[in-house]
Amino acid sequence: QRLLWAQGVFLPDFAVSQKGLDDYIQNTLNKANIPYINLKKDFDRVKEKTPNLKLYHEHDSHLNANGHQVVFETLKTTYK
Repeated sequence: QRLLWAQGVFLPDFAVSQKGLDDYIQNTLNKANIPYINLKKDFDRVKEKTPNLKLYHEHDSHLNANGHQVVFETLKTTYK
């Protein structure tokens, strides 16, 4: 595993970016034959179509009803 120097500390390269972390998790799960659903692309697609639609509660990072609907639709499509 490669380490990157960031702000005076060596960090695993996946810790430096969200994409790196996502890739690390996906690769680790794939190696263990554990299915992985990347919801980010589905959230991005919805936000592109309806940029003003709120998917999270205003005062925290928990999904609201719209966000849960995106997850539901993704799971429904994946496991139909």
